[in-house]
Amino acid sequence: MIASFIDGRIRIRAKALKDAAVMSLVTKAVGGREGILETRANLKTGSLLVRYDPAIVSPEELLAAARLLGNGIPAVARAKERTRVFKTETLLLGAAWGITTISGMLDKRLHAVFAVIFTALAAKHAYDYRNRLC
Repeated sequence: MIASFIDGRIRIRAKALKDAAVMSLVTKAVGGREGILETRANLKTGSLLVRYDPAIVSPEELLAAARLLGNGIPAVARAKERTRVFKTETLLLGAAWGITTISGMLDKRLHAVFAVIFTALAAKHAYDYRNRLC
């Protein structure tokens, strides 16, 4: 998480910082503190460079904030990934329902195959939705 640290400068790296939304959130949270002189984000490498005034901000305080931040970033990234997967499952479920309905008009065997696929997708979707609520 902490890539480099010298008095007045700290670089934080995390895979989640490659996401523009996460980086924006972190940059605003860190940059708004008193004693922070500059923040530079690099989405390509997933790093955030923070220059600060050591007379106002203690190194211990920054290191503690970086550790707390590091514990929260993976949770944000996982939540975003779950939302993306949930939306994809919803689209697949709708498509399977449509194909199952249309295939019922054409061929009974084809309809049975798509009904099984639809049922499997619906079960997975319900399982994921239940876990998302808990």
